[in-house]
Amino acid sequence: MFVLILSVFVGLGVGRLVFGLFFANADDFCDCLRFSFTPNLLSLFRGEYWEDIAKSMKLSCYMVLVIGSGVLTFLGMIELFS
Repeated sequence: MFVLILSVFVGLGVGRLVFGLFFANADDFCDCLRFSFTPNLLSLFRGEYWEDIAKSMKLSCYMVLVIGSGVLTFLGMIELFS
């Protein structure tokens, strides 16, 4: 249980540290979320298709980094304590 809690805290810590590298401010993050949940066809009709693709990719890379750091911490600690 300790390893799981530690992994979550590491993931959240990494997310907090690299937030500024990916997003200018909280509004930029909210825009990325909005574009991520907006269907690409709707963005195409609005004339925001390429912005949708770029912001969705930015959010995806951020999430992979945050979740990946937590998972790698979990696997590393399991291997270390086994």
